[in-house]
Amino acid sequence: MTGHVIGLNLHFGGLQGNIHSNSSLFSLGHLKRLDLSRNDFRGSPISSKFGGFVNMTHLDLYYSNFSGPIPSEISHLSNLVSLNLSLRDVRLDTLSFNRIVQNLTNLKELQLIGVDMSSVVPDSFKNLSSSLTTLRLSNCHLQGKFPENIFRLPNLRVLSLGFNNNLTGSLPNSNWSSPLETLTLSETRISVDWHRLTRNFKFLRALYLSNCNFVGSHLAFVGNLTQIMRLDLSSNSFGGQIPWSFFLNIESLVYLNLVGNNYVGQFPEVDSNSTLISSLYDFSKQQLVGPIPRHLTELILYDNQLNGTIPSWLGSLPSLEQLSLVSNQLSGNIIEFQSRSLSSLLLSDNNLHGLIPRSIFELENLTDLDLSSNNLSGTVEFEKIVQNLTNLKELQLDGVDMSSVVPDSFKNLSSSLTTLRLQNCHLQGNFPESIFHRPNLRLVDLSFVGSYLAFVGNLTQIIELDLSLNSFGGQIPWSFFLNIESLVRLNLGGNNYVGQFPEVDSNSTSISSLYDFSKQQLVGPIPRHLTFLYLYGNQLNGTIPSWLGSLPSLEGLNLISNQLSGNIIEFQSRSLKILYLNDNNLHGLIPRSIFELENLRYLDLSYNNLSGTVEVEKFSKLQSLFSLDLSSNHLSLSFNHLSNNSWPQLYSLALSSCNISEFPYLLRASPNLESLNLRSNKLHGLIPRSIFELENLTDLDLSSNNLSGTVEFEKFSKLQSLFSLDLSSNHLSLSFNHLSNNSWPQLYSLALSSCNISEFPYFLRASPNLDMLNLSHNRIQGEVPKWFWDVAKDSLYYLDLSHNFLTGTARHLRWKNLGYLNLHNNSLQGELPIPSPSTFFFSISNNQLTGEMPPTICSLTSLVVLDLSNNKLRGKIHQCIGNFSQSLSVLDLRNNKFHGVIPGTFSKGNILRNLDLNGNQLEGSLPPTLLTCRELEVLDLGNNKIQGTFPNWLESLPKLQVLILRSNKFYGEIGIPETKFPFQKLRIMDLSYNRFSGLLPTKYFEHLTAMINSQEHELKYMGEGYYQDTVVVTIKGFEIEMVKIQTFFTTIDFSNNTFRGEISKVIGKLKLLKGLNFSHNELTGTIPPSFGDMCNLEWLDLSSNRLFGDIPEQLVNLTSLEKFNVSENRLVGTIPHGKQFDTFDYDSYSGNVGLCGLPLSKTCGAHQPPPSSFQQEDELEHGNGFDWKVVLMGYASGVVIGISVGYFVLSNGTTDWLVKVIGRKQRCRNVEITQRRT
Repeated sequence: MTGHVIGLNLHFGGLQGNIHSNSSLFSLGHLKRLDLSRNDFRGSPISSKFGGFVNMTHLDLYYSNFSGPIPSEISHLSNLVSLNLSLRDVRLDTLSFNRIVQNLTNLKELQLIGVDMSSVVPDSFKNLSSSLTTLRLSNCHLQGKFPENIFRLPNLRVLSLGFNNNLTGSLPNSNWSSPLETLTLSETRISVDWHRLTRNFKFLRALYLSNCNFVGSHLAFVGNLTQIMRLDLSSNSFGGQIPWSFFLNIESLVYLNLVGNNYVGQFPEVDSNSTLISSLYDFSKQQLVGPIPRHLTELILYDNQLNGTIPSWLGSLPSLEQLSLVSNQLSGNIIEFQSRSLSSLLLSDNNLHGLIPRSIFELENLTDLDLSSNNLSGTVEFEKIVQNLTNLKELQLDGVDMSSVVPDSFKNLSSSLTTLRLQNCHLQGNFPESIFHRPNLRLVDLSFVGSYLAFVGNLTQIIELDLSLNSFGGQIPWSFFLNIESLVRLNLGGNNYVGQFPEVDSNSTSISSLYDFSKQQLVGPIPRHLTFLYLYGNQLNGTIPSWLGSLPSLEGLNLISNQLSGNIIEFQSRSLKILYLNDNNLHGLIPRSIFELENLRYLDLSYNNLSGTVEVEKFSKLQSLFSLDLSSNHLSLSFNHLSNNSWPQLYSLALSSCNISEFPYLLRASPNLESLNLRSNKLHGLIPRSIFELENLTDLDLSSNNLSGTVEFEKFSKLQSLFSLDLSSNHLSLSFNHLSNNSWPQLYSLALSSCNISEFPYFLRASPNLDMLNLSHNRIQGEVPKWFWDVAKDSLYYLDLSHNFLTGTARHLRWKNLGYLNLHNNSLQGELPIPSPSTFFFSISNNQLTGEMPPTICSLTSLVVLDLSNNKLRGKIHQCIGNFSQSLSVLDLRNNKFHGVIPGTFSKGNILRNLDLNGNQLEGSLPPTLLTCRELEVLDLGNNKIQGTFPNWLESLPKLQVLILRSNKFYGEIGIPETKFPFQKLRIMDLSYNRFSGLLPTKYFEHLTAMINSQEHELKYMGEGYYQDTVVVTIKGFEIEMVKIQTFFTTIDFSNNTFRGEISKVIGKLKLLKGLNFSHNELTGTIPPSFGDMCNLEWLDLSSNRLFGDIPEQLVNLTSLEKFNVSENRLVGTIPHGKQFDTFDYDSYSGNVGLCGLPLSKTCGAHQPPPSSFQQEDELEHGNGFDWKVVLMGYASGVVIGISVGYFVLSNGTTDWLVKVIGRKQRCRNVEITQRRT
């Protein structure tokens, strides 16, 4: 290059590295035009040398990855006509901006998109050049009042102020004619007066007003914008009918975006000769009903609630170029398409089935085809895709059955292919390596396909590679990945990799963003040169390495849901924008450096053990912070120093379980707040007015507090943006009197559990978009009103009416898309209702249903949980019950009147986890197909009439933890194991009340690993988040229903059989055993002294056998023992005394004529020890009867202290009761329970 160069265009030139001050670029003194846009200068600063180009008229550094402050020397370029410094990590202060404004008087185009101008005073814009034609300031963090005179600049054609959330102001009121052609005010707080807008901006061709918080319909003046071509009114609160009469008068309109409003109604009928609205674009997330106009170029209707079939005439629209019906509820076959102009066909995430029509393979102009996530079947004519669709750029067929496709067919795919997704397509054979040589291929997703990593290194131009959700294991093959210079995003989530990250060279550009290594077992050092590090959902432990806080380029760190401990490290990187450390075991103080991360936008420290006092004011000084979550720690929060206007940018605040007793005053200082979560605190008194003044609020959770007083529900409905509200578990009195029928159409989620409601709120009739409704644990009684069955029948997904007093029938389940339905614990009668086939959770337990199980139960193919327990249902269990839903995890038919045999139709590959058929009248033998239930954890078949010998073949079920065969007709010897490691996970084994005989199964006892040692170190319960396992077991002589099963609860009950022979000392190895009951058998021999090693034993019942010899003194060491019964045997000698043995009464030893000593009246001679103080107290309190106390206590330790301490936690409130006691009443001093002697 020579010094006489006047123009240099290096746009998208592939330049990388720094531009140093001695660069030859700055020797080009005559340069007038310089374009360095779309290059990568690695975050280096903009050199002050740019100010030396005194002849420069056009300078473009758009998205060239510079960082730091814009040098003031730019203001020396006084001849500049066009300046584009749109950069993401660049700052511009008031002083530098004022110099630019003062010196660059010839500027016509000024573009600063993404530049941090948060410190620039809006008044600085007043002096901008009157010759300005283009001003783009989107996403610049501008705040304050924008000057009105900018709108009046005489030559201004383009003004873009969007995405400055704290920018206020208004349009000028005076009459004048603006030359503006493009105006963007999206996501600002600038007040828009429709009359002023349409009166003064008549030349507008593009108007973008997305998310401007408009309320109601203010579109009467839109028709005056006679030249408008592109109109974006998305994400506002417009409702009612779409005002087509306005739009159809605008002949120039080609782009209309009304996404994210509350419109209902039909499309218009567009005249076939009309050119207007040739592209009805982005009507997504509306409730549009009716015919689709027949003369369209683009039809994009993603994420609606369209159902039924795709209309056949849609395939014959002659001009159709783009069709997107993604994420609806469309069913039926895919129609034939005749339009040869179709270039984009997106039909994913529906319920379409059948074959892919041949006509699709003849759409020669097709560039994008997405048929994924449907139920398509049959043979895919993939060869025709290869032969005919030569222009394909994106091909997505996730979930399409391609098992018949020969992998070699992929060899000839279009060379223009950029995206290929074939997730879960059942492909078989060797995948052709040549597919990865496609020159334009940018994204490959072969999830669930198999192992194809041998040729990953050949993807020389790949930028994004997604291999998630496979079964890849071993070491991550970094030798392949690190040879791909272009790779910046790599997703290996959901595999089984172990090992260490590589050490990435500091000068390397490869893998600048190691993204989504989630759900791996990653061990070892984390590479030090990263932009984004996402490691959520792993098993990382230990402390966070300190060097991680000094990574200079780090923008996003996500360590959610690991096992990290220790203190939070200090963070020095000022580029950090995302910091997610929630759901770990971190403790200590929040480090000071976090309050200095000036670019931080999202901070989540919730669900840790952080402590100390936190001045919330410090967070408010982070001017970029949008979202803060400190929930569920041990912090003490102080709001004392927050001023009224201190936190305007905050839009999401979560402080649940933070011990807050008063509503924080900062709510008054956060007018833009959209999401507020104060759940599970100590808030009391009335809900303050300030809550109802948060006009932007979309999500409010005040549940589980002590709020009181009467609340006029109408106040919430006036929050026009509010779509999610949870007031559950307070002491509020809710009044629905003043709610009109049409007051809350935007309501999406409503939870009013435990709110003392006595009737169904009538306003629900006017909530057609309701997705989630929880009215559980109230006082609603009587029959469900007829109108309620039609509430949100097209949208309702979650409905919980449990724990009320509902009566009548529940036949009218009209909700088409219901996923969760809980009617548990009411008084509903009649036949079993059948919900929508889309339902995954259905509980109607604890009601009074009668009749047989209808065959339509077999249509619920999506069920995960089916709970029909505690009703009066009868008849046989349908054969389909074992295979009608491949996703079925819980089948609970306990305590009904079903008879016949257990269906033998459990299919291979099922995921059944809990099978509970207890308390019916089932007969026959166990079906051997139970062996296909490899995920089974709970098998409860107690209290039936099932016959046969012991099903020792169940010992091979790898996850079985609970086996209850109690009170059936099983017989014979148990025998010896048939496998090497039988019942390794078993923790509850109840074979009582059968006719088993022979010797005790010593070989089985030797292998009960879960009763010998355990990895459990904290209180956990069996089951899943939406369902808790329940069993009835005999504990210390009581029949107890455990509504939650603790994962370290262990018991063996072989009572009431005819076992004989001696008790093996091997049983003493079961150190984790809580209860052992061998009573009412024919056992002989002595009590093994090894029983003294079962240190966690709390009850031991060996009564009614033929045991002889002494009671071993070693049993005195069982300090947790509360119930001990050896009555009705042939034991002799002195009863041991001391510790727990001083608490047992006469009934524990009666019927043994050879025993002597207290508490028996028979003495052992002159050396009888005196009674203990424990025994004296017990006699004073209880007289001659044995009595038990149940008190409230934690059970984490498993050690019982004292003689009156019971066993379970009784939680406050609602569904978390752990104990129900069943049987005859017996007097008790503190708590009445029932007891059944066994």
